[in-house]
Amino acid sequence: MNKYLSNELVKSISKPKIIMIDELINICESFYNKPAHNLQDLKNRNTKLKGDIFEEFCYRYMKICYQLKEVWYYKDVPIEIKEELNLTKNDMGIDFIGINNKNEYYAIQAKYRKRKKGKKTGITWKQLSTFYALALKTGPYKKHIVFTNADYVRHIGKKTKLDQTINYNVLSKVSHFDWMKIANYDESFDESFDESLDESLSLEQIRLKRLLYFEQKNNVI
Repeated sequence: MNKYLSNELVKSISKPKIIMIDELINICESFYNKPAHNLQDLKNRNTKLKGDIFEEFCYRYMKICYQLKEVWYYKDVPIEIKEELNLTKNDMGIDFIGINNKNEYYAIQAKYRKRKKGKKTGITWKQLSTFYALALKTGPYKKHIVFTNADYVRHIGKKTKLDQTINYNVLSKVSHFDWMKIANYDESFDESFDESLDESLSLEQIRLKRLLYFEQKNNVI
């Protein structure tokens, strides 16, 4: 799943004049819609696959763009941290636990939703009730974050300073270079690339040259 997401993001970044969050949604959908060639393929194909890809994207975003010191899938949270936060062994609504440089914790829920062209997509309070119930009775947390490709999240009552939504609008503003990092391109960057750049190149030319550099170096496409 990790390599699949990286490879597909690399292909998308190379396209001109695209909105990367839309490309990510297409990646989630196309992975699910791949042809099934046997019974096992049919058994393995379920809507959870879309969520799995989106969760991997959420994990990378929270480390790269939100700049958390560490992010754990719930199942991978160290036992001593679960004990500190009064969490149980099993996942009951929280997908990730993050921690910042001040050692403050974040409860994170990732919610993928299929979008319909021309229509707003939302997350209901009922769909988040388990997350908020668990977040409120455990912790303490710096933030309760709902991470989604939907347009909005409905709340019962007023939002508190703990509540934060990272939605489609926020994700549409992720910079080109952050998308490069999310695609794991940064792991192969070295000074030789920077030295090869001509100051007269446009941003688009630099982008295309960077893509060619990484493609040749990593052979990821």
